[in-house]
Amino acid sequence: MIFEALGKKPKVKSLPGWLIPTAIGITKFIAVFIPKVRHATEFLRIFHYYSINDMLAPGYGTRTLKDHFDMLAKEGKEA
Repeated sequence: MIFEALGKKPKVKSLPGWLIPTAIGITKFIAVFIPKVRHATEFLRIFHYYSINDMLAPGYGTRTLKDHFDMLAKEGKEA
Protein backbone atom coordinates (compact mmCIF):
# COMPACT_ATOMS: atom_id res chain seq x y z
CA MET A 1 0.00 0.00 0.00
CA ILE A 2 2.83 2.40 0.78
CA PHE A 3 4.44 1.76 -2.58
CA GLU A 4 1.12 2.28 -4.38
CA ALA A 5 0.62 5.59 -2.56
CA LEU A 6 4.08 6.76 -3.60
CA GLY A 7 3.79 5.36 -7.12
CA LYS A 8 6.94 3.25 -6.76
CA LYS A 9 7.80 -0.41 -7.25
CA PRO A 10 8.49 -2.34 -4.03
CA LYS A 11 12.03 -3.46 -3.26
CA VAL A 12 11.52 -6.13 -0.64
CA LYS A 13 14.19 -8.52 0.62
CA SER A 14 13.56 -11.71 2.55
CA LEU A 15 15.68 -13.72 4.95
CA PRO A 16 15.68 -17.47 5.51
CA GLY A 17 13.89 -18.48 8.70
CA TRP A 18 16.98 -20.02 10.28
CA LEU A 19 19.18 -16.94 9.89
CA ILE A 20 18.00 -14.78 12.80
CA PRO A 21 17.90 -17.55 15.45
CA THR A 22 21.40 -18.56 14.33
CA ALA A 23 22.62 -14.96 14.58
CA ILE A 24 21.10 -14.74 18.07
CA GLY A 25 23.02 -17.83 19.13
CA ILE A 26 26.29 -16.57 17.67
CA THR A 27 26.01 -13.13 19.25
CA LYS A 28 25.00 -14.72 22.57
CA PHE A 29 28.21 -16.78 22.49
CA ILE A 30 30.35 -13.78 21.53
CA ALA A 31 28.75 -11.74 24.34
CA VAL A 32 30.41 -14.08 26.85
CA PHE A 33 33.76 -12.58 25.81
CA ILE A 34 32.65 -9.11 24.66
CA PRO A 35 29.82 -7.82 26.90
CA LYS A 36 28.83 -4.97 24.54
CA VAL A 37 27.60 -7.55 22.02
CA ARG A 38 24.66 -8.25 24.36
CA HIS A 39 22.95 -5.19 22.87
CA ALA A 40 23.08 -6.77 19.41
CA THR A 41 21.68 -10.00 20.84
CA GLU A 42 18.75 -8.17 22.43
CA PHE A 43 18.09 -6.26 19.21
CA LEU A 44 18.02 -9.52 17.25
CA ARG A 45 15.68 -11.11 19.80
CA ILE A 46 13.25 -8.19 19.50
CA PHE A 47 13.53 -8.24 15.70
CA HIS A 48 12.83 -11.96 15.67
CA TYR A 49 9.82 -11.61 18.00
CA TYR A 50 8.16 -8.93 15.89
CA SER A 51 8.92 -10.73 12.65
CA ILE A 52 7.14 -13.94 13.68
CA ASN A 53 4.23 -12.54 15.70
CA ASP A 54 1.19 -11.00 14.10
CA MET A 55 0.73 -7.44 15.34
CA LEU A 56 -2.81 -6.70 14.24
CA ALA A 57 -4.54 -3.66 15.69
CA PRO A 58 -8.18 -3.77 16.72
CA GLY A 59 -10.62 -2.83 13.96
CA TYR A 60 -11.83 0.57 15.14
CA GLY A 61 -12.38 3.73 13.11
CA THR A 62 -13.45 4.44 9.56
CA ARG A 63 -10.20 5.39 7.83
CA THR A 64 -8.24 2.56 6.22
CA LEU A 65 -4.48 2.17 6.25
CA LYS A 66 -4.42 2.73 2.49
CA ASP A 67 -6.24 6.06 2.93
CA HIS A 68 -3.72 7.05 5.58
CA PHE A 69 -0.73 6.20 3.36
CA ASP A 70 -2.30 8.05 0.41
CA MET A 71 -2.78 11.14 2.60
CA LEU A 72 0.82 10.99 3.88
CA ALA A 73 2.19 10.57 0.37
CA LYS A 74 0.17 13.55 -0.87
CA GLU A 75 1.21 15.79 2.03
CA GLY A 76 4.83 14.72 1.68
CA LYS A 77 4.95 15.65 -2.00
CA GLU A 78 3.45 19.08 -1.29
CA ALA A 79 5.97 19.88 1.47
